[in-house]
Amino acid sequence: MHIPSIFNDLALILMVAVVTTMIFKWLKQPVVLGYIVAGIITGPHFLDFITVDSTDNIKLWGEFGVVFLLFALGLEFNLKKLHKVGGTGAITVLSELIIMFSVGFLAGHFMGWKVMDCIFLGSMITISSTTIVIKAFDELGLRKHKFSNVVFGVLIVEDVVAVLQLVVLSTIVIGAGFSGEQLMSTFSTLLMFIVFFFVLGIYIIPGFLKMTRKIISEENLLLIATGLCFGMVVLTDKFGYSSALGAFLMGVILAETLESEKIHHLISPLKHLFVAVFFVSVGMLVDFSVIASNIFPILIITMLVLFVKPLSAMLGIFTSGQPLKTAVQSGLSLGQIGEFSFIIATLGLNAGVIDPMLYPIIVSVSVITTFITPYSTKIAEPLYERIHKVLPIRWQKIVERPQKAPKPQSSYKIFIKKSSIKYIFSTLIYVSLLSFIVFLSIYALKPFVEQFLPLSWAKIISFTVTLVAILPVLWVLIAERLSFRDNFHRIWRKNTIDKIILLSLILIRVLILTSFIAFLVVYYFHFTMIIAIVVALILTLFIILSQKRINNYFKIEEKFLQNMNQKPTIPELSIPEDLSKNLRTEVLTVSDCSEVIGKTLAELHCCEQYGVNVISIIHGFSRFDLPSGEDHLFPNDKLVVIGNEEQLNAFKSIIEKEGDFPLKKTKMNLYHISLSPHSSLIGKTKEEIGFRKNHNCMLVCISRKKKNLMNPTSSTVLRSGDLLWLIGEKETILNLEHL
Repeated sequence: MHIPSIFNDLALILMVAVVTTMIFKWLKQPVVLGYIVAGIITGPHFLDFITVDSTDNIKLWGEFGVVFLLFALGLEFNLKKLHKVGGTGAITVLSELIIMFSVGFLAGHFMGWKVMDCIFLGSMITISSTTIVIKAFDELGLRKHKFSNVVFGVLIVEDVVAVLQLVVLSTIVIGAGFSGEQLMSTFSTLLMFIVFFFVLGIYIIPGFLKMTRKIISEENLLLIATGLCFGMVVLTDKFGYSSALGAFLMGVILAETLESEKIHHLISPLKHLFVAVFFVSVGMLVDFSVIASNIFPILIITMLVLFVKPLSAMLGIFTSGQPLKTAVQSGLSLGQIGEFSFIIATLGLNAGVIDPMLYPIIVSVSVITTFITPYSTKIAEPLYERIHKVLPIRWQKIVERPQKAPKPQSSYKIFIKKSSIKYIFSTLIYVSLLSFIVFLSIYALKPFVEQFLPLSWAKIISFTVTLVAILPVLWVLIAERLSFRDNFHRIWRKNTIDKIILLSLILIRVLILTSFIAFLVVYYFHFTMIIAIVVALILTLFIILSQKRINNYFKIEEKFLQNMNQKPTIPELSIPEDLSKNLRTEVLTVSDCSEVIGKTLAELHCCEQYGVNVISIIHGFSRFDLPSGEDHLFPNDKLVVIGNEEQLNAFKSIIEKEGDFPLKKTKMNLYHISLSPHSSLIGKTKEEIGFRKNHNCMLVCISRKKKNLMNPTSSTVLRSGDLLWLIGEKETILNLEHL
């Protein structure tokens, strides 16, 4: 029977990939490079006798790799983490984006490249490789250092920006160009799309999974997760966006569910397989003849990534308020490009808008910078020490950035600030929801209804359906106590300034509501703006007077917030700078091989023996803060521990212990013995004999007068003629027969 060529191709690339990745693992290099080398070996540009039959099939499987890579990235994404690193991460990525895109575009321009090649080059050298940085930190033991939190925060924001870049570049590819107006339209539509489906997903999916948790098996959960992933991929494609956005967005939605870790565990094998094929497909496009003829561009771009990119990151990190040491260490860790550069290059290559020579060039740059990353990370601290020594003393104090004690604020001011931010943020969400519903009404609902009804009736029905769809959002939007519900009168009576601010915020929402209704009236019925505003005001008044119904809609918001916050979060402590050198928190996971399993915290003597304190235990879906000494530890529990670096490392060695338990193995089987009238076992109970304790075997059945007593109780008395069925070693059981 003839099998499709894809079987031969997969067998070849996977076997070669196994060998190359094992070699790179042995050399302590990122396995991503092993996959690329496997692609070079099996590709059409290296050895004729080891070549796949069809690179198109491999590229198709590689696209699955991109989807699963972005889906897994979304599952690891955390909105709370993004909020925490927002300032430093956003400023750093903005600095990188402006500087690297500019120098990349200019470098391409001076080398005589086309505009589209320059745009893609600038985009490709902007984003660092999360995979390679994490791998380097693991191998160098830097994941627990203070600056690593800054690096991971920057990487989180970079990943978000990379997805947005894919969307923008997809739009440019489709339109074969771009303008400021087109770009603004794309971003506004994109924002509406993301907000609408994110809110809808968070409202529906976590509740569905929670409700059906008892009947969903791991197989069902895998099918649901992958089905939702590919469903969102198809949906984003229908709206003209990149499939990567759909996979990432669904990953972010599922990341807020209680099952996120289980889903990530289930899709990991699929991700590893398809991502491996993707990186192999990247290596297949490496043509050494193209590299040899483009050695000059490769060197230029490599220098930009190795030197300009770290400097741009250092500038952003230092500008955001971090010390110079943190900026230097973080910046030198980000001097490489990786998986997103390949995805961006694949986008341009598949669309035929970039020169094919750009692909092997960017792969070569990635390989070179990846090899150098561990070494540049190592020299960061010595480099800082040299810089620090040559700086004047006055400058040394400035770049060290000692942390100032925060000024105390009254609880009322903190409340006003948080409530106002929440009010403005929720307003933006509701406006995005309204905009997307109106967008769907104009471009989907109205054209669909016009196929079956006259134009006038189509307009009436479309307007009515749209108004009914947006009314719940309008009711919540106009609720005067949203975000201030419990303290509205307290703020209102406080002072005139707060009263004016409150009125202004409410008035903004009234204007938004009126504007949406007026727009719908003008669009569907072509009334003059004056008539439209009058109709809108009447509807607005009706909505305001219907505030008794608003509590029903608050339940919608409360359910959304519950779904967003149902996962137990890791507690975060604000540790002052003068204490942070000797005091930090770390999250440890109790391994399956840990000797602490089943013990209580009191039995561990954490403080006395290791000098640490356990401040929280996360068990499954629950978090227990300030646990007592009587709390037991179970496999996969997460412990939030506080102490200094040396103490934490000592405690970690017993909590996250690797290896296996020593196993007691026996050559056991099921044997039987018959009790003779002279046996000393007759008349004794099972407990008195102590089969397990004294004879290292287990009594599982007694055959007595053609009846079987299965798993007899400890009080069962043995009789003459009983046939005992025992599990254990043959020699031990034979000894019982002679007792």
